[in-house]
Amino acid sequence: MENTSQLWLWTTILILWGGMALTSCSDSDDAVSATDPLPFPMDANKDLSTTPGDDFFQYCNGGWLSKQGAVESGAIGGLYDASPYMEQRIQTLRKEDPTVKHFFNMVEDMYGKLEASQAYIDTQKAKIKKPTSYEEAFRSMGAMVMDGVTPFSLGLTLYYQDGRFLGTLQPLLDSSTSSTANQDLDFSTMKRAADAKSQVFNWIVEGMGVNEELMYINSSTATEFEKLKQKSLDELYDIMLKAWNKYEIYVSEEALTDYNQAVSSKLTPKTVVQNSRVLINYPLSYAFAKKYVPESTKQQYVERVTAIRDALRQRILNVDWMSETTKENAVKKIERMHLYVGYPDQWYQVGLPDITGCQTFVEMAHILTRSQQQLKAQLIGTDDGFTNGLLSLLKGSDNTLYPTDLTLVNAYYMRSDNSIYIYPFMFLPPIAKEGVSEAHAYGLLVIIGHEMTHGFDRQGAEYDEMGRKRNWWTVADKMAFQDKHETLIRCYNNLEYDPVELPEQYGNGERTLSENIADLGGFLCVLDAYKSYLTKQGFFGSAYNDQIRKFYESYADVWCVKYGADRIQNFITNDVHSPARLRVNGVVMNTDLWYDLYGVTRNNKLYLQKERRTYIW
Repeated sequence: MENTSQLWLWTTILILWGGMALTSCSDSDDAVSATDPLPFPMDANKDLSTTPGDDFFQYCNGGWLSKQGAVESGAIGGLYDASPYMEQRIQTLRKEDPTVKHFFNMVEDMYGKLEASQAYIDTQKAKIKKPTSYEEAFRSMGAMVMDGVTPFSLGLTLYYQDGRFLGTLQPLLDSSTSSTANQDLDFSTMKRAADAKSQVFNWIVEGMGVNEELMYINSSTATEFEKLKQKSLDELYDIMLKAWNKYEIYVSEEALTDYNQAVSSKLTPKTVVQNSRVLINYPLSYAFAKKYVPESTKQQYVERVTAIRDALRQRILNVDWMSETTKENAVKKIERMHLYVGYPDQWYQVGLPDITGCQTFVEMAHILTRSQQQLKAQLIGTDDGFTNGLLSLLKGSDNTLYPTDLTLVNAYYMRSDNSIYIYPFMFLPPIAKEGVSEAHAYGLLVIIGHEMTHGFDRQGAEYDEMGRKRNWWTVADKMAFQDKHETLIRCYNNLEYDPVELPEQYGNGERTLSENIADLGGFLCVLDAYKSYLTKQGFFGSAYNDQIRKFYESYADVWCVKYGADRIQNFITNDVHSPARLRVNGVVMNTDLWYDLYGVTRNNKLYLQKERRTYIW
């Protein structure tokens, strides 16, 4: 899913469908189907001059699109509209929550207390005792890591293996943040501290006070650590003092300029401020969850997400192109998938320090960095990926780094620990709406189905249930999977971005394959979950079919957006996602039910013969 997404517009079908029976009758001729009394309010967004089978996206959204002016840059509509609402909530917390308020006030005055900032650093440096032995030096360095001061810019990082998080020392992204990117890392050469044959690393781990049985290190890094014993104690002491240099960037712009002369990755005052946002990730998330996400809402979505996982599991069991051997492995993966929904199940006090008494940003940054390192240490040996995720930065498709606090307008799948992250924006206005048809909510849930299906797209299928890169496919099944890729690639290669404004500009099915697989699979598993919901509610016959149409149109409303020229150009040249029109049309035309619901025939532009439709998950 993109970092921005779409507004949920609700439409009803006005075309004649010839009384077509799409569902079985009830057991009794006298039975009356359940009905949906709630509004489906976005009929005004339709373009009734367009036939659904020619351009379903335009049919559902064309009325809204025609009312929008030119978009200068970016996009409007849908989840693109969620960010301003989220910013308003942050502003409210800035006024009401003491910790959040103090953090942002100090950010604004970062360079306003030069003498006090420098004095704080000097005082902390003065506390560092000159070592009298190598053991003392490296134990002291370990203690410094847990204090948020990182010699060699190596911070405590967690990685997932065999059902739990292990610790390692990983280079930080840059010197203005205590975090590493929330992305897949290659730990195939990791060794347990006791087996790494690095006395230096063992001393550092002992100084950190963490379980050395759960600390690992890359073999090459262990070798580099051993070389440190070639340095004199005076040189090691100097390294310990210079570890505080990363905090100099918070003292003044002049200090930042001096710092940049000694490093290859240059920072600006703007990037320092942007990257410092990760420091408040955990406290901000805690305050946000307490104010905006009731436990009942979280539980409601946990149940919905679980239902979608069950539907995907059943779809995997039902596919006819896969052997039982591969199915068994796929089912293991879906059953072990971590579902991180709303906010973590547990909050850790160590990650919520009192910063309201901090007099400078330097002091506050130190306390928050220390709390993050200590919280990570507490997570070693657990499987609490949600909390670990809140301490990270997410690298987007454009390599931009985003803080992953609970105000993030996104959802994503992590291959490294087989987990999906569903953030609260989905539960809140303007995305979630009360008092409208339940089809609206299920249309939104396709985002969740999309993220789950990423575990089984072209890249995700290379990883097993534990997040290990491992081949769990038979040869024949993998070949069948690849054949289906080619069918879907050809489909998207023949879809136009915009037949009116960009004629003859077609999608790139190869580059967008994994996202398209996730779109299609996510749609179908949520459709199955919605069918189950309707049956339990007592819908059947024409009333049932009306609700299924609303679901299809709700999905189209997910992608009711209008792009600026820059965004369109990015789709053409770089983006791994298809643009909105293709995300709608490319999905529905590959689902058999759509043809029956809307009377689509081979005379319609989006018609695909059944043998040309893609059936994967």
